[in-house]
Amino acid sequence: MIKHHVLWRYTPEGIAYGKEKVITELNEGFKKLVGVVNGLQMIEIRECSVKADPGFHDVLLYAEFLDEKSLMCYMLHPAHTELREWDKAYVCDRAGFDYEV
Repeated sequence: MIKHHVLWRYTPEGIAYGKEKVITELNEGFKKLVGVVNGLQMIEIRECSVKADPGFHDVLLYAEFLDEKSLMCYMLHPAHTELREWDKAYVCDRAGFDYEV
């Protein structure tokens, strides 16, 4: 299993659009990929509710994949790339981390 993490910060446009709205729409969009992308087991978007450090990111995407091949299919899947284009207006400073368990 591959655990996939992506962190973002809100853009000024994301804050103006509404943080809760951004989280809801990201969750709706990304959760639609479960069952569409082979090997994507689960995915969720969460907002950092307790910022212990001002340098922390605002938003986390967490997903689980069957294997590395599934993760790579997800990364290139047209539905995923479409979501990434949409979210660029609302989140930035992307950082990622993947590991196998």
